[in-house]
Amino acid sequence: MLAINLDSIKTVNDTWGHPAGDAVLRAAAKVMTETLRPTDRLFRIGGEEFCVILPNAPIRDARDVAERMRGAIAATPVPYKGAVIDITISIGIAGLGDAASPSGVLAAADSALYRAKDGGRNSDMIDGHDTPVGLTAA
Repeated sequence: MLAINLDSIKTVNDTWGHPAGDAVLRAAAKVMTETLRPTDRLFRIGGEEFCVILPNAPIRDARDVAERMRGAIAATPVPYKGAVIDITISIGIAGLGDAASPSGVLAAADSALYRAKDGGRNSDMIDGHDTPVGLTAA
């Protein structure tokens, strides 16, 4: 499972307004959907938070999907009323071995997500690992 959070959506809303934030959410959801495998499923779980279920994916494949998604989002600026809004995402990754229940897997992925955000955002983190991947210099 991937737990995903759009980085800095509050800044987008505060700078350009909530319609801009909605445009960013729609653009991000489109790009995320396009990067998934046919068996994967994307869900919006609240605000700027999403999760992806990756059936039968080893953690290495989940990391590959996360990195492909993270890179695609970062490479897709969102045009809005003459402005261009750059967006990034942070991703937490967890597998079934990390918890016994679906809510436990989501909690593990969410924990990894917040470690990725705390580590600088625009990165992904596997639950139980300390090194974020994909961190870019600001």
